[in-house]
Amino acid sequence: HELQRLQDQNRSFRALEKDLKQIILEEERKAPESPLALLIDGDNISWRDVGLIIQEAERYGIATTRRVYGDFAKPSALGWKGPIVNFGMMPIQQFSMIAGKNSTDCAMIVDAMDLLHSGKHEVFCIVTNDSDFTRVATRIRDDGKRVVAMGYGEQTSCFLKAACDDFVNLNLQKSCNDQKSCNDQKS
Repeated sequence: HELQRLQDQNRSFRALEKDLKQIILEEERKAPESPLALLIDGDNISWRDVGLIIQEAERYGIATTRRVYGDFAKPSALGWKGPIVNFGMMPIQQFSMIAGKNSTDCAMIVDAMDLLHSGKHEVFCIVTNDSDFTRVATRIRDDGKRVVAMGYGEQTSCFLKAACDDFVNLNLQKSCNDQKSCNDQKS
């Protein structure tokens, strides 16, 4: 009788485990609904990756704020026009008055703090490779908000990665997307 009771109990545990796994899968499939502030360092990140960035950001919440910072008057930044328009982003123009100064970074940091104090966002997605954003990431986390960094793998500051809750390596994501499209073409 004891053996039968243990076998029944084991079956019950397995059924419960299966139910829990199903619930977890269903929860993971649901799109997060947390308001997300997406802040992109346009001087540091390629405009070609905006679609991927937004796709990855949507894994963490709804990008209610989408801003890209940079000197869009530079010929090298002309590629940003299409993504800004196509993805409904707000461009924050920062002229490079003096070479080597961080006017773009400063504007992005000030806006991040303003957005934090507005109380409208639960998740902040900082897209850059720059270690200058380490302190802003820790400050946002101090307020109990989730911070996601995105950047180009080894180019991204290890300090920034450590200061955030999550890090998305855009190089790996591009490789995965390239592999998926290659696999799709083979089908």
